[in-house]
Amino acid sequence: MEFTACPWASVGQMPVYFCETNLCAWVEQPANTWSNIGYLISAILIFRQTSWRPQRLWFAWIVFILFIGSTFFHMSATVIGRDMDLAGMLLLSSYSLSFTLTRSYKFSTKQMYSIFALLFLTSVPFIHPQLGGTVFLIQFLVAAALEFIYSSKHPPAPMIKKSLVMAFGLFLFALFLNILDMNLIYCLPKNNVITLHAIWHLICAYCIYLLVKYYCHPDSEIKTAV
Repeated sequence: MEFTACPWASVGQMPVYFCETNLCAWVEQPANTWSNIGYLISAILIFRQTSWRPQRLWFAWIVFILFIGSTFFHMSATVIGRDMDLAGMLLLSSYSLSFTLTRSYKFSTKQMYSIFALLFLTSVPFIHPQLGGTVFLIQFLVAAALEFIYSSKHPPAPMIKKSLVMAFGLFLFALFLNILDMNLIYCLPKNNVITLHAIWHLICAYCIYLLVKYYCHPDSEIKTAV
């Protein structure tokens, strides 16, 4: 009987650190792969808001990059896929933090892009399974803290503030589910339909949409020079 290697076997596989068992197939983690559709939907919804300023569209492009990176990572379970996924995460957290810093300290748009580039470039060396996720989380939490401080000093309409509160609350819930998955605390390894990490993808995609909705409302716009 002729031996057939798994499709991605020659492309630098990495140790498994998710609950879902890898299959010997072109899609190694079906549940963790299909759930990235949430990021694609979020990116499309943001792109459709043509009235939003150009810097908001960066969110859409970054979420689309995250969709590509995370999908390829869970489909192939390769090292290069992992790096693409972490790069997308760090792009998102770096841009969110630079956006919030600009709102809080009245930087210009050009300064915002410079801060974004600096934050991301200094994050790149940390593209590693543990360190990359930690840097992403730190940047996100700092951005959230600054945003809550800013919104308390410049209160938006209650319904707009609700988007920020929902985004932060749901993210923390999704993070809790992801911790359960990655530490195998609640785990059904042979379930290739839905996993806690897959739910993390779907909730995070919705959180991103809520966050951008908050940022892009006229009450929350950046008041700065170009």
